[in-house]
Amino acid sequence: MNRGPISQFIESNFLHFNSAALVDAAKGYETHLAEGGKMMITLAGAMSTAELGKTLAEMIRQDKVQIISCTGANLEEDIMNLVAHSHYKEYLIIATFPLKMNGIYLRIITIV
Repeated sequence: MNRGPISQFIESNFLHFNSAALVDAAKGYETHLAEGGKMMITLAGAMSTAELGKTLAEMIRQDKVQIISCTGANLEEDIMNLVAHSHYKEYLIIATFPLKMNGIYLRIITIV
């Protein structure tokens, strides 16, 4: 298989511990797909700020992911992005609430 520069870098430098496990997992994923296997990705929590949809959309187009199971928050936002498209705007609201739990002050960040 012809490897891109990122794959080449990872295979040359990720040789020990968790990084080596990442290489093994990536190779296993390639083998799984090559043998006709299907992939399911499960998501929880708000991942929209990382714009994970860009990566997932390309993986779906290339038939590398067949099923996505996600929380309602992710699904709702993705549907809004797909349906409302150019009319959908995100606003980052950062608010610090005087909320204290077990001696820890919480900072709440919300995407609206």
